[in-house]
Amino acid sequence: MSSLRELQREFFESLRQPTVNEARVDRIVPTRLPARKRLQIYRNHHRASLAGALCACFPVVERLVGKDCFDGLARAYVRSHPPRRGYLHDYGQGFPGFLARAEVLAGLPYVPEVAALEWFRQEAYHAPDAPRLALARLQAVPPRAQETLRLGLHPAVRLMRSSYPVVTIWTTNQRDDEPETVALDGGENALIWRGPDGIHVRRIGEAMQRLLRVLEAGEPFADACEMALSAEPAFDPGRALAWICENGVLSTASWT
Repeated sequence: MSSLRELQREFFESLRQPTVNEARVDRIVPTRLPARKRLQIYRNHHRASLAGALCACFPVVERLVGKDCFDGLARAYVRSHPPRRGYLHDYGQGFPGFLARAEVLAGLPYVPEVAALEWFRQEAYHAPDAPRLALARLQAVPPRAQETLRLGLHPAVRLMRSSYPVVTIWTTNQRDDEPETVALDGGENALIWRGPDGIHVRRIGEAMQRLLRVLEAGEPFADACEMALSAEPAFDPGRALAWICENGVLSTASWT
């Protein structure tokens, strides 16, 4: 006799498989409703829940491609990408890549990029919490430690570089009215982070992108400033540092 855990695992596998396993159908206790039909009801509900999770995570993508197209893509993704865990907040990680390979979107190459931005918002929302670095903490850094100062990004921060104006597209599609036309020439860098009042998406320049990337890699702030200034000589590292501190982008500071 199988254990309860084995039976639960088999039932879960039955929901994930594209076709019904007859051996597993035979193990379902009969009732007024045939076992095959009962299993199909569960499978349909399971897949509808997964498709609903995608819809909730990628609302701008749905708006860009239309509900019917999105529903078809979501169903195809659910069939080919069953969840690996029992919770849904990380379901859809592969959806941007799936969209990039979808033939129906061949003429809309910016859609997978928007999907990637929306997924970063999902990650930022569910990222672990951590203290936010206060600017006063940096004012206590001794002059001798300026060269070794390292600043850590908050766990709920994500950075994105795109060949398309993803932030502009995403922002334009936040309103209920008909979105304005967005010129697709020129890419954008995006900063996505979770603040005390919710998830934020902001377009940032190349200098800020480089500064944050270097900090993300664990390199000294001095090196980050050098990289930023190589992109934009007029960039003000002090002003940038004040802004990212005030907005909760940083979490830690260390020096030797």
